[in-house]
Amino acid sequence: MKRLHLFALVAISFSLTAATQVAANVLLNPGFETDAFSNQEPLPFATDWFGFGNFATVSEPTAPVRSGVGSLLLTGAGGFGVPGAYQTLPANPGDVWDLQGYMLTNAALPAGATFGLLKIVFSDGIGDLEPESISIGQADAQPFPGVQALPFLNDASPIDTWHFAQARGVAPAGTVQVSFYALFVDENPGEVYFDDLVATLVVDEGIPGDFDGDGDVDGNDFLLWQRGESPSQLSATDLTAWQTNYGAGAGLVATQAVPEPSSVCLALLGVAVIFRRRMILDDAK
Repeated sequence: MKRLHLFALVAISFSLTAATQVAANVLLNPGFETDAFSNQEPLPFATDWFGFGNFATVSEPTAPVRSGVGSLLLTGAGGFGVPGAYQTLPANPGDVWDLQGYMLTNAALPAGATFGLLKIVFSDGIGDLEPESISIGQADAQPFPGVQALPFLNDASPIDTWHFAQARGVAPAGTVQVSFYALFVDENPGEVYFDDLVATLVVDEGIPGDFDGDGDVDGNDFLLWQRGESPSQLSATDLTAWQTNYGAGAGLVATQAVPEPSSVCLALLGVAVIFRRRMILDDAK
């Protein structure tokens, strides 16, 4: 039993030492919790987000929420009103920006140009710019350049299910700012919900197949692929990337840092040494 206590303490201490700090989400109110209270009627705004068309923070009992108590609702009346919400931040040429999050519809969307999406848009402060390159997602056509996240939420998407989408692209020459959008292209009427949005500046794109961004390719990344949370949802390409690079991960991606051992960790190691010393004395008796 004493040996089990020792091994448990050592395991805990090493797990704390190896903990990583993931790059911070630059979005404010990314889960739409700031204005949300249980059983509250929809509010026609979302703090820290600029919006156009019919957008609202929802937290009433019937509203779908992935985490917390709030989510963003975009309601389209049809006729390409395209409701949306966005945040804009300073950016520089060569920056690699990543945007990801979840979308849901509680009623089947009609076929055609009626879909929800996430999008990254680079700008020189006067007009929107074509991305220098795209590693996740697809390019949008002029006159609306940008990086569209995939997959879209459309008529093929199961209802009442949160769908993961992701976009990643490089800011072109002339970039001074980047905007992150949640959009509903509404050729026909409908509703789309968004939750748990994350935008990060990527310093190192890491290892192919490392879907959770923790610096290695392991079983957890395969679970993300199974849940449709890899860059190209349930694709053979992502599965191949995982299979090819399984076990890779000599170092962490540059958007993460390994902290120095904490005082708690050092204390646990000290306790482990004391337990070991007691074991030796007990065995000698």
